[in-house]
Amino acid sequence: MSMIRNGLMALMVGAVVAAVAARAADVAKPQPKDGDKGQITGTIEKIVKQQVTVKSDDATIILWPYYKGKGFDHETMEQIEKLKVGDKVTATWTFKEHYRIDSIAKVEQPQK
Repeated sequence: MSMIRNGLMALMVGAVVAAVAARAADVAKPQPKDGDKGQITGTIEKIVKQQVTVKSDDATIILWPYYKGKGFDHETMEQIEKLKVGDKVTATWTFKEHYRIDSIAKVEQPQK
């Protein structure tokens, strides 16, 4: 019984160490400044209301449409509605409080 308990304890400690290391790596990444621009090509991991989470080989970012007047940019919201989880996309963004979507489009996958 004690061997099982020791094994479980070692497993839990390993999981905690791995989680702390992963969080430390996230914190070490430089945060963008307002006005920074960029592009990401990756796979949509999640779409929640107006937020689109895109994961590339190098990064995972949450993209938001611009807020205009009384709501989010209508054209961008229409583009988001055409996308689904698992789609490969290319998005250009400008950082203004969040990663704001300048453009987002599905990347056509070659036929196999």
